[in-house]
Amino acid sequence: FRVGTRFSHRHRGLMASAPLPREIIKWLQALDLSFSIKNPKRDFSNGYLVAEIMSRYHPQDVDINSFENGSRLEAKVNNWDQLCKLFKKKGIGITKVEFDPVIHCAPGAAVVLIYRLYEMLTKCTVRSNVPIKELMNIQHELPPFMRDTASKRLKDPEIARIEDNVERTIVAIDVLGSYHQERRAMKATEAPALIRQERRLRLGLSQEDLSNQQEHFDSVMIDEVKVKALQSAQLKKNEAQHQETAPVISKSSALLKAVTDPQACCAALARLQQPQVSAKPATEIMRPLVFTILQESEEFSKMIDTKKEDMVVSFMEQCREGVRDAGRQSSDAAPLELRMREIEETSVRVFETLAKRAELLVDSLTKSPAEFWKVWTTFYPALVDFSESSPIFESALFFFKRLGELMREADPQLTQQLMNDVALSSLAKELIRSPEKREVLCEVLYSYSQEDTLNHVLALRSLKEKVGDDMSVYVSCLAGLVQLDGQQKLLDDHLLDLYIYYALIAMQSAQPRTRVAGLSILCSVTQFYSHPP
Repeated sequence: FRVGTRFSHRHRGLMASAPLPREIIKWLQALDLSFSIKNPKRDFSNGYLVAEIMSRYHPQDVDINSFENGSRLEAKVNNWDQLCKLFKKKGIGITKVEFDPVIHCAPGAAVVLIYRLYEMLTKCTVRSNVPIKELMNIQHELPPFMRDTASKRLKDPEIARIEDNVERTIVAIDVLGSYHQERRAMKATEAPALIRQERRLRLGLSQEDLSNQQEHFDSVMIDEVKVKALQSAQLKKNEAQHQETAPVISKSSALLKAVTDPQACCAALARLQQPQVSAKPATEIMRPLVFTILQESEEFSKMIDTKKEDMVVSFMEQCREGVRDAGRQSSDAAPLELRMREIEETSVRVFETLAKRAELLVDSLTKSPAEFWKVWTTFYPALVDFSESSPIFESALFFFKRLGELMREADPQLTQQLMNDVALSSLAKELIRSPEKREVLCEVLYSYSQEDTLNHVLALRSLKEKVGDDMSVYVSCLAGLVQLDGQQKLLDDHLLDLYIYYALIAMQSAQPRTRVAGLSILCSVTQFYSHPP
């Protein structure tokens, strides 16, 4: 389940043993409930006490005799269904997502519900959240051998209760990600103390001697950092001075050159050196997302062995071959149509899920150009083999655009270089081959480009190099790209010179389509460019 309140799934677990604030205890006592609250997780589970609380504020709308004070699951569900209708009627923003964990006695869920009820019914906020803040540091205060492990977090019964396989996998990935984030934060916080302790043990120093030595060490480190900062500032200043004359070269340009070796990309990948910062393989991130969807499809279950390591690649191959084979056969039209529809719907679900969880891939793809090349070559055939009206093509296009936007936010310079040096060659071939797809494929190009005039000029020049001497293709692409530049208000003198130059050349072409594309560029320029020449 996904919690929409201000308390996350992780914080509910931390609130499991949190004492209720004094003002909430006074509020509950003033309501004169039928029995006192000793264990919120148990007492609020069946919803009977919540019904009593609501009857104090809305006596005309609550018939307490219709609620059963029992522990049977059927009684609990019935009570909460009545309360849900009352919440909707009175405009109280408590949904099933919030009270369902209370029914199943999830740790901390009842406490969160009490907070919500108090704030909505009294229009007051709890003045002190100190217990919650203190509980957030419980893991940090525990000795290492008592802290939660990743396995323990994933065995949370609240995750196991989720019926939808895709949703359960997504929640598990979120929980695992938050766990690793906590671990990194704790390691960063505890590292100085562990280093000092290790030095004390090795040198045989007392705690006082170690503190004096540490102060001297810290002062030296501060001076060193200052010198490095000055050097970095000077380097940035020098780079800014040469930015006008030479393009910026990324540290990973050698890697990218090896990845895009036209002779054998696979061999080039084998020669790549591993980056200093290890990146998790993208296939390992995508595999659980793809697996949960494929196991629900009868057609894909027959075609794919889900135990294979290359399950993501196998899915893409079967997606292409399955639709082709179904389309070639002519007998039994109705079963074939159902088969094609199932393959298509499952493929669309896979791409939509990957697009929604694309942020999980960003770290790996920006750290390792080889991983970006693998993801691009795995899914790019969906843009080639399917027509522009196919739902699979549209979902794959959305996935690539979403991935580019997220990568651009993380590392805009590297993202643009990955597009220009790794992906643009194959993209240009499809631009040449399929005129009907040019407009939408050009949007993919700009999704990976930095949103400023200079970098758009560089992207257009790279596109011209990949397209070659085929002026009709390049001008047709410019007719679509000028619309995007105009919408982003990037049409300055540099871009205008480029667009107008190629538009005038296109006007002199003997091909009618090329002349029409040139006219389209000029019309777009006059539409978006508000300054006179």
